[in-house]
Amino acid sequence: MVYQFMRIIYLPPPCSNGGLHLGHIGGVYLPADIYSRLLKLLTKEQIYSIAGSDENNTYTLKKSIKIDKNIYETADFYSNEIRQALDSLDIGYDSFVRTSSIQHLLTVNDLVSEIRKSPHVEEAPVLQLYLKSKNKFVTDSLVVGNCYNCGSETDAGVCENCAILIDHSKLISPKFYLDSEPLELKECQGLKISNSKITSQLIEKIQNSNWNSKIKEVALNWILDEKNSEIILTRIFEYGLPVFDDPSQELTIPLWFEAVWGYFTEINHITNSEDCLRILNEDKTKFSVFMGQDNLFHFSVSLVLIHIILNIKNIPDNLFVEPFLKLEGQKFSTSRDHAIFAKDIIQYLDSDTIRFGPFPFYGSNEEGASFTLERFKENIAAYLDLIEFVLKQISDSRRIFNFTNKEFIRKWKFSDQSKQLIDLLENGGLNKIHDTLMKNYESLIHSSDSDLTDEAKDKIFYSIMVLMESLCPKFVDRIKSVFGRFRLNTNTAIKYRNLIIENEKKYIKEIKSGMERFSLYYVQKIIK
Repeated sequence: MVYQFMRIIYLPPPCSNGGLHLGHIGGVYLPADIYSRLLKLLTKEQIYSIAGSDENNTYTLKKSIKIDKNIYETADFYSNEIRQALDSLDIGYDSFVRTSSIQHLLTVNDLVSEIRKSPHVEEAPVLQLYLKSKNKFVTDSLVVGNCYNCGSETDAGVCENCAILIDHSKLISPKFYLDSEPLELKECQGLKISNSKITSQLIEKIQNSNWNSKIKEVALNWILDEKNSEIILTRIFEYGLPVFDDPSQELTIPLWFEAVWGYFTEINHITNSEDCLRILNEDKTKFSVFMGQDNLFHFSVSLVLIHIILNIKNIPDNLFVEPFLKLEGQKFSTSRDHAIFAKDIIQYLDSDTIRFGPFPFYGSNEEGASFTLERFKENIAAYLDLIEFVLKQISDSRRIFNFTNKEFIRKWKFSDQSKQLIDLLENGGLNKIHDTLMKNYESLIHSSDSDLTDEAKDKIFYSIMVLMESLCPKFVDRIKSVFGRFRLNTNTAIKYRNLIIENEKKYIKEIKSGMERFSLYYVQKIIK
């Protein structure tokens, strides 16, 4: 196939201090997978999805101290668990970046070498928080204080409430996380970027982007705020990603740059080259990023800033930013053990059911959306209704021939409804995909024979199958196997179709049984 575009879909790597929970999955990974699958079905784009794990950070160090392991063992264990969670839920990725890899170290330092050439970057004294009793610099989650922008409690990385990148010199009442020892500011050499001379370029790039207006507004407010006139490019952290050619041999690149840059590393890997800068500059390259709200600064301001410095003309076409999904009214939290992890829920329910369960949350933009057992049960009940509806449709031997007609399928893919779905995807309307699926389902089950022609019914049915294929790929693969057999031998196909229907009825019973067991687990683990 000749592809019109190459699209990079990037999933910012989570810290390797725990496995993936439903907050991660429903907020970032499943929406990205649905987006990728639908684009593959409906467009002529070559899609590359990049996932990974961020291992050079204070969060992994804290977890290591807590479980009495070294940071490398902890990073290795949880990076593997993150990857296993993605695989168990059929979340596709073409490349998986581990930020501890040699390839990532080399790629990041190549970027730093280029960035250092910019007149907007200088090596100069910077201020970093310092733990006097241990005679060492500290950063990110090793620090607890209050945000100078919104007043919320935060660490020294990014404020989870307002998403601003924390300036160490302005953090209110900074203390060491273990014993609340007050921290002081100490000068050290570092690299910093001055935004002031390229503010106009930043503004122009963001104003001309396809991002939604709310994201643009937040990003532009950050840029225009004088508090953000400089961004520190380096920190001193003993387990960070080291900077080559540093005389002090202490400087490292913090996660808000080097983990964000994982897509550079993996573009080189995917294309078997070292041409990531050239590829990102090509007109045929598109770039989408899925993230939680705490990553917005990194991908709306820091990323664009670095692209300008590196003379990369393209910036992300789409930024899909999810508000934090809550669990029974409180934020999902690995550190507070307030979470449902993929490795736990997969013991009760299969991947298709788990994928469908949090579907209404995808791209909902519902501030403070809360995952509850009752809402989850309602969503699973809707999934079971859809399965039974599909089984009823394929039990009609007369109409099943229409579903196997390649010409009909081709026509549907280029229909107005298909184009509308693509438009929804391009504009971040993932929640509308759910609305479309359920609306089409309702239109068929409530229609009489005289309301719709067979062709119209078949078109709606196929749209349902396309949407379900992105959500519940294993179920749809089983149903599509029936279509394939009808092209070969009708009598054999009917027997096979009947067998599939019986097996799917057993599958429905298994889901109901799994939900009963999961409900017990949920009450004991979450509601307590």
